[in-house]
Amino acid sequence: MESGTFRTMNPEVVAALEGFIERGEMWNRPAMERLVDFLESETERTGDRLPLMIAKVFAAVLLRMGMAPIDKHLAYDVEAHVYQRLYKVLEAVYDDLPDSEVRTRIEVFHRRLSRMIVDEDPRPVR
Repeated sequence: MESGTFRTMNPEVVAALEGFIERGEMWNRPAMERLVDFLESETERTGDRLPLMIAKVFAAVLLRMGMAPIDKHLAYDVEAHVYQRLYKVLEAVYDDLPDSEVRTRIEVFHRRLSRMIVDEDPRPVR
């Protein structure tokens, strides 16, 4: 594949996502809001749509967090999914895969997370 047929996500975005994982900020609302703001501003600044796509995933989690307390079992599932799928996205960036592959991984990340939240089990918390 010739260079120029894809582009690499800005290293600052990669570092912000890695830091998010390392600091375990999944349920830290202000930290997640800062991450979403950063990703959205990165898209505005550079025109790269990938950060905005990731921002939408985290915005969905923020929306759900604002609706009602999240059952601990769902929280564990969501957190495991987010970290696993985010790693898959970063893996594609590290491996210099085409933007189309990175987009596909982000879309899968978002679609599966949405299903988890929509299919939430209404059982009482134990």
